[in-house]
Amino acid sequence: MSWTPQPHPLHWPVEIDGETRHELTLRPIRHGEHNELIKKDDAAKAKSSTGKGLGDTALFLALAAMATGLEEAALKRLKRPDYNGLQRRVLELVSQDADHFLEALPEGEEDDPDAPRLLEPLTRPDGRTLERIPLEVPDLETTLLMGKIDDRYEAAEFITAKCTGLTVQELAEMTVPDWNTLQGRIDAFLNQAGDFFHDGTSTS
Repeated sequence: MSWTPQPHPLHWPVEIDGETRHELTLRPIRHGEHNELIKKDDAAKAKSSTGKGLGDTALFLALAAMATGLEEAALKRLKRPDYNGLQRRVLELVSQDADHFLEALPEGEEDDPDAPRLLEPLTRPDGRTLERIPLEVPDLETTLLMGKIDDRYEAAEFITAKCTGLTVQELAEMTVPDWNTLQGRIDAFLNQAGDFFHDGTSTS
C-alpha cells in the first residue's frame, strides 16, 4: 500500500493546464531521486569557483516538482505565501523520519528501533511485503569495508544494505522518511558504545 501525504491547500487558487487548482496533490519523494538531486548539487559545488551549488531556490523547485508532479514554470505561478507553505511541506517530506508521519501505535504496543515500521511497506522481488525492516548490527569488518568507499553516498547505501539485507535498488524506492529512520539507527550502530543499547539489540 502506497503512502500519500495530505494535499497542500492554496489560499490563492492557480490555473494549471486549463484547470483551477485549489490544492496541490503531493506524493512521497523517493530516496533514489532525492539522492541523485543532492549529488547533482554537490557536483555543481565542486565545479563552481565559489563553491556554490544549484542554489536553495533551484533545489527546492526541483524537490517541489518531484512532490507535486508539476513543471517548475507552473510552480512559479504560485503566490508567494502559498509557495512558502509548499516549501515547508516539501522540506518536511525530506527532513523528517517515518515516525513523524506514522499513526501512533495502540496503547500497550511499543516501537522496536531494531525493526522500525515503514511508512510505506516494501514489496520484495519474491513477493513478500515488509511492514518493518529488521536491522542487523554491523561487525567491525563491514564498517572497515565501508570506510574504504570514498563516495559518502555509496558508503551510506553500502552499510544500509548490509544492515537491512535490502538491495541498493530496493533502498532507492524507499520514501525519504523511511530512509531517514534507518539512518538514525545505523548512525547509532556506528558511533555508540554497547551500553547505549538494550540487551538483545538487533539480530546478531
